Amino acid sequence: MASPEFDDKGIIVACPSCGQKNRLAYDRLGDPVKCGKCKNELPAPNEPIEIHSSTDFDRLVANASIPVVVDYWAPWCGPCRMVAPELQKVAARQAGKALVVKVNTDELSDLGQRFGIRSIPTMAVFAGGKEVQMASKDHSLVLNAEAVAKGKQTDLDALGIAKNAREEKLAARKKQLTAEELRQHQEMEALYRREVLKEQPTLQIQGLGGGRKKQEVAEVVHKPTV
Repeated sequence: MASPEFDDKGIIVACPSCGQKNRLAYDRLGDPVKCGKCKNELPAPNEPIEIHSSTDFDRLVANASIPVVVDYWAPWCGPCRMVAPELQKVAARQAGKALVVKVNTDELSDLGQRFGIRSIPTMAVFAGGKEVQMASKDHSLVLNAEAVAKGKQTDLDALGIAKNAREEKLAARKKQLTAEELRQHQEMEALYRREVLKEQPTLQIQGLGGGRKKQEVAEVVHKPTV
């Protein structure tokens, strides 16, 4: 998990070639960028980025030129740790096309309250400054968030609606079940979840975050020495 600096204009990253700090402007996160000092190309963020400030979060989601996948989590949460490796893969696959960030709801409880986070892990996708999708309590939420970030939400939306309706019916039915019937329904539910995960489509990105293709030179960030 990366912990870069943020300012009011972008994300501050160090060039892997020369170490110079460069600013990746929020409105150019999908563009190829060169280091302002050595002119080597800067890699797009390819791992989840930890957010430590509500101000940084607001600036990022409001101005990012690419979709932002948000993982609401906490260090004590076991399921959060289980989905972390999949989020790492998503961040690597979508580098330059989408940005994956992590929000610790213990540290930034105000964000959890503002966006109505009632359980973790919860995934949300922001695009154009607005939240466009949220999902929780299922490992398929990682794939769902990735698909939405790709702009391919139609198929998964239909799946989510069907799954939610089915779960609501099961919850009502479970109140009337015997112990044996409950065990059978739990086994069926487990099988259903495995099949959903197995059948979840892996969608290819088709130029999300388009716009300028011309390679930009990053703005070198000069830190004053004290």
